[in-house]
Amino acid sequence: MKIRSLLSLNPQDLELIKDLENLHKEIFFLTNEMDCEKEWNVEKLKAGDEHVMVKYKKLPGSPVYALKYEAVLQVPIFNLCAMIYEIDLFTKWIPFCSESKTVKNNNFL
Repeated sequence: MKIRSLLSLNPQDLELIKDLENLHKEIFFLTNEMDCEKEWNVEKLKAGDEHVMVKYKKLPGSPVYALKYEAVLQVPIFNLCAMIYEIDLFTKWIPFCSESKTVKNNNFL
């Protein structure tokens, strides 16, 4: 049963619940895709002493590629998180990425 049917909410709350439901569906789909080890293409990269494994595959029925990175990096976690949040720089280090932009910021973090 959906949460919104249980409560009388204002339109802003309903919009937030709708966004959360859509986010949940997307996370569930992506989690299932990431857990499946079939059909991933693997590239192994070496940058200095660091070894990085990049796995990628085209998502079914979509022009989008899913990417998985595996690496052991000797960097502070703050620096790694900062790099991940620099969306404008994705084209510099993510394979197949020719454009990157924020579509919507929900301010969850």
